Amino acid sequence: MAKKRKKSTTAKPSSGRKLGPTIKKHGWFQGPGVFVAKQSGIKSAKKVVPAAMMLVALSALTPPLGAQIATSVRTVPIVAPLASTLVGYGAMLRSRVG
Repeated sequence: MAKKRKKSTTAKPSSGRKLGPTIKKHGWFQGPGVFVAKQSGIKSAKKVVPAAMMLVALSALTPPLGAQIATSVRTVPIVAPLASTLVGYGAMLRSRVG
């Protein structure tokens, strides 16, 4: 009687150990947030990092809209300087790419 062939198993991508598999599993915006949260231990990074990436992408696509969002959060103490920095990064990205 012949031996049974073993079924091959596929390795599931790890969640947070390496950036590439994490992005593949969770997507372009959520993956880096999961990675940063796992590496730093800060659970809120799962929400903050994707929001920051979206603000940079939005301000790179339409600078006036990014600036408007940054001015709308001007009254929030910690978020205001971060938002203005992210809008600046978006503008710099737009000038280098486009």
